[in-house]
This record gives sequence, structure tokens and C-alpha cells, in this order.
Amino acid sequence: MLLVLCTVFAHAGSPKEEKIRERIILPPQPVPSEVRVPRSGSAEVELRALASPEPVSRFVVRVEPTHGTLTPLGPGEEGRSTRLLYTHDGSKTPDTDRIVYAVQSRSSGVSASGQILLRIVDPAPKMEAPATLAFPSVFPGKVSQGILTISNSGGGILRGRFSLSHPWSIDGSGEFSVAAGEKVNLPLKFRPTSVANFTGAVTFSNDMHPPVALCAKALAPFAVAPDALEAALIGSGRQVDLPVSNLAPQPLPIEVLAEGCSVSEIGALPVNGSAILQASADIGNALAQTGKILLRAMGHTQEIELRFAPLPARLVFSPEDGLILHPATPDGPASSVLSLKNTGGESVALHMQVPEPFSIESNMPTLRLNPGEETKVNIRVTSGKNPPESARLILSGLPSPIQIPIRLLRPVDATGNSEPAPIFPAASPLRVQAGRTQASTPPSPKSPAVSKLDTVSRTHHSMHLRWTKPIAGSGNFSLEVRQFHLGADGKIQTGWGPWLDAAISENGQYVDFEIPGLQPASTYVVRARQGDKVSEDTVVRTAWPPPPPVRGSTVLIWCMALAALAAGAVSLRGRFSF
Repeated sequence: MLLVLCTVFAHAGSPKEEKIRERIILPPQPVPSEVRVPRSGSAEVELRALASPEPVSRFVVRVEPTHGTLTPLGPGEEGRSTRLLYTHDGSKTPDTDRIVYAVQSRSSGVSASGQILLRIVDPAPKMEAPATLAFPSVFPGKVSQGILTISNSGGGILRGRFSLSHPWSIDGSGEFSVAAGEKVNLPLKFRPTSVANFTGAVTFSNDMHPPVALCAKALAPFAVAPDALEAALIGSGRQVDLPVSNLAPQPLPIEVLAEGCSVSEIGALPVNGSAILQASADIGNALAQTGKILLRAMGHTQEIELRFAPLPARLVFSPEDGLILHPATPDGPASSVLSLKNTGGESVALHMQVPEPFSIESNMPTLRLNPGEETKVNIRVTSGKNPPESARLILSGLPSPIQIPIRLLRPVDATGNSEPAPIFPAASPLRVQAGRTQASTPPSPKSPAVSKLDTVSRTHHSMHLRWTKPIAGSGNFSLEVRQFHLGADGKIQTGWGPWLDAAISENGQYVDFEIPGLQPASTYVVRARQGDKVSEDTVVRTAWPPPPPVRGSTVLIWCMALAALAAGAVSLRGRFSF
């Protein structure tokens, strides 16, 4: 055949050759091509024939694709092509496939084979990640962990890098690589250093995905009772109790620091344990105060501001045993200076009163004393008025009036002796002797006085006196006590009374007298006796009671006690009577 053709071509042009050529007609030939198909996707493939006078009868697929399927779609244009749908099966490899086909005509047979190359291409990577990632709550200094899942729903390999905002972190560089259809779990850590609600974000390189929002909460390892905390902020007197509870799952040492106040220590709290933290104002400062407490544990610090109310006005006067006036003559004028000081934290307006013929040298009927302020008042007695031997200066303006004793000092007599006028009229006193109470006759004014009673200590309700024994030996001691107060008519009342609980004890050359059951801020005259030896009269004043705590029931009791003093109660706890 090859020879015949060569001969035909060698002698082309002759009539015989032309006739032979008309007999040999080739079928239409296939058109090779290349088609790109997404992996796991589909693409249209067209089988075409070259232009030829022979009509195309059909297309014959001699080799079908290995990694996909063909679906007929119908004939192409002008009847010289047909359309097929190639669907890839999703296999990872290889990256190519093929279709081998031929073209058949009605009269000239089947053409040689042609090939369509199917190039399998991967789609672009597509990243998937959550919009928000929440972490479990944790205490400061501890670690909470969350998982960030990144998947590739596209093709190829997804590569990237991310960064985290503080206090989130990751072990490693933050780079990731995800194949098509795969996912990766990245552990993130949340490590707070303080108590707060935290928000942050995961940001990705090249803006390949919107940021992932992060949220977490750092818990307080301890708590202060809200009602107590509110009271501390507003101000709750001079002391506040703060209940502190351990919220951590372990024993919790709490460090307590204070500024402008004093606090108690609470140490380490057990699991689910609690303690009372007591904060009090500076006792040396009566004014309104502010303070600050810092509680620290597990890296958490809580600051509490405190406001302390001022102490009520409190009056201190000097001389504390009362005023002594010294007239030059029995009917002459005399004066004495009284010092007053407000040691409280609030101002006070004092109104002063004295009976005639005593007077106060002041142009103002009301004296105002601010906290810490001190002033002096001159008390006079007018001459020729035959003044009484004793009186009271009454200061009102406090919850309970204050009564300050005034007494006159007798002028020097013809013998050159002088002594203060007795504060009380002579009466038949009751003596306390070795725990027994009996009536006695007070010593004559001419009886020699032997030494003086020394004050060892005193409180607002008791006193401890000591006397040097005038006679060696022991026994036969007695104690005489007298007090003065205002009666219901406003006049000074005096008298003697028994002291049932007075304790007398000997201590070598001394004898001690313990006198309980006294009234606060009151003046007493005490005299001791051993046989015919009598001590000098000793004027003693009990101390002021301590300020009450600002608490409901205590305030009521304190006010009742002060009211009883103001009313001039004549019964001292059932132990002293007139």
C-alpha cells in the first residue's frame, strides 16, 4: 500500500492518478485538547473532529478516564462534535487523567485515535475557624486552656500564622499547615494576673480569616461581704467588721496592709473558710478619719476605703478635783481659773451656770469648743455676800450635764492656821471597818491629822488608796467616805453613807483601801482612821468612763447611764445611800 501511494504521488497529475485519488477518502480526524478539572469537581469536555467532506457518523471512546466518570451532554455545533461531563472522583493522586477517542464516518471508516488530557487541579485553600472562643474561669496566677480548631474546606494546603493578645499565649511559634479537608487543633492558654473580665483576639497573617474573639474571666480568690463593705465605705462608727471568705480550692494565706487605721490579722483561710477582719480608727485621733485596707492573695489585690465617724465631744477640765477659791477675808472676793478642753472629735456648745454669789467672768452665755480646743474660765465669788462653803458649776451641752465642785478656802485665823472649809456639813458618818459597817462619830476639827491617803489607781467606778500606818502593828482600821451631789431641787445635798464592798488589807507599813461601786466623774472625800489617829481629808475624783462603741444597744445603755447621772441619782448600785 505504501508503495502504491508512493507511486500515485510520484506520477501525480495523470488522469489515471486522479481517478485513484478520488477513490481513497480519509475519515475526519480527532482534535487533541487539554481540559482543567478541579479535584473532586466536574468540567465539560468536547470531542471534536477536523473539517472534512465526510460527515461524522459518531465518536468512539476507546480509553475511558481512570479517576472519573463521563456523562453525555449532547451534540456540539454543526454535528462535528459531542459534549461530555467529566466528574473527578476526588482521589489525591495523580494530577492527570485522559480520554482517548476516534471519529467514525459513514463511508470512510474510523479515524486514528486522539487524546484529551484532563489536568486535575486543586482549588484554593479555604480556612474555617470559630468566630468566638470562650475559656473556663480561673484564679489569678492559674492557667485555663481552650482549643482553637482550624480546618481547610478548600483545596491544596492551608498555611498561615497567628498571634494572640495578652494574657493569652501558645506553646510554639503560632504557625499551622492544614491539608485539604483536614483540620488542626491548637491549644491556647489563658493565664491572668489580676481579677477582671478579659477579652482578646486571635489575628491571622495576610488577613486570611477574620479575627477570632477570645473571652475569659479571672476569679477573685477571696470575697468581702458586700453589706459590710458598703458599711465600711459609708462609715460605720469607729470600728468595722469585714467578713472575708476563701473562694479558692486550696488554703489561702491573705496578706493584710493598713493605712490610716489598725486591723487584725486573719492569716491563712482554709478551703471554704472565712474570718472576721476588724478595722478600727486611730484611738489617738478623735476626729473623723479615713483609712485604707489592702488584701492580697494569689496575685489579686483588693483595696477597701474606710471612713470612721468622729468621737462625740468629750470635756476634760482642770483642776479635775474641782475649784478652790481663796478669799483674803471671810467676806472678801476670791476667784479661780478652770481649764476646759474638748478631747472629742465634734464641736460642743457649753452653757455654764453657777449659783449666786458665784459668777463667771465671760461675756458669752454659751462657750463653743471645737475638737482639740482649750479655753480658760475665771470663776469669782463676790465679797460681802456671805457665800456658801461649797457650790457646783454646771456645764450643759453634752448628753449629760457636768457638775464641777467649788469650795472656799478659809482665811488664816489668829493662830496662823488655815484649812479648807469642809465641803459637807458635819454629820454622823458610817465607817467601814474590816468588812463591818457601824455608826461612828466624826473626829473633832481639833483632832490631829496624820498624813494623807495616796491615790494608787482609780477608774470610773472604783479607787485604790494607800495610807501609811500611824501606829505600828495591825488591826482597828476604818474608812469614812462622803459624797456630794445635786438634789431634785437643784441644791447641793451632802451626807455620809456606808461602803459595803470596801476591802481593807494590810501590806507591811501600809494599809490599802479598795473602794468599788463609785459613780463616774464624781468627787468623793475619803478619811482613814486607826484608833484615835485620823488621816487628812483626801479629795478624789473618779475617772471619766471610756467612750462607748457606736453600736445600737450599747449606745442606748450608755445614754441611760448618763441620764441617771444627770438626774442626780442618790443610789450608787445599791451600795451607797443617804
